[in-house]
Order: sequence, then structure tokens, then C-alpha cells
Amino acid sequence: MADLGPEPVAGAVCGIDDEGSDDVAEVGRLSAERWGETVGGSPADTGAVLAELHEAGVPLYALTNWSAEKFPHAEERFEWMEWFDGIVVSGRVRLIKPDREIFEHLLA
Repeated sequence: MADLGPEPVAGAVCGIDDEGSDDVAEVGRLSAERWGETVGGSPADTGAVLAELHEAGVPLYALTNWSAEKFPHAEERFEWMEWFDGIVVSGRVRLIKPDREIFEHLLA
């Protein structure tokens, strides 16, 4: 699912509702509501590498395909998110990987 809309998860759930199955609609609704519970922890190696780069003063940038509405879960959950000098979230800029435009946006 390309994340180009303001509420991509809600839109996906609406699409599931259109399928006509109450069970499928319920799974979609619960998935959207409880999505934050499914986000795992940060791999230890990732945090260690980021900490080392941050402490060395290396500029850090992130490019992610997360949705605009769900990315705040990551920002709240992972303290190392504040170490980035810039973060481009595809759902916020309405661009997707691997399209050239999202990489140009990151570099701008």
C-alpha cells in the first residue's frame, strides 16, 4: 500500500469494511486501533551504532515509509529518534521509496 494520503490506515480499514465480511472488518478495525502494540523494540545493534555515530558528531538522517499518522508512535517510543538531524516520513511528504523525489527531498 503506497502511503500517499493523509489517513492511509483509516482508508485501508474502510476498504476492508467494503469487503462485506464482519470478521475481516473487525480485524482491520482492531489492527488500526491497536497498531502501537505491534511495534517491537529497537534491535540492540541498531541503537548501539546510532549512539556511537551520534556521540561522534556524525550528522544522522532518516528516510522511512511509515505513515504520517503512525510515525508519532516511533517518535515517542525510541529515544534515539531525537538524534536525527532530519527525518523524512513518506506519509508526511506524500512521496514513497524508491521514487527519486523522496531522495531529492531528503537531500534538499
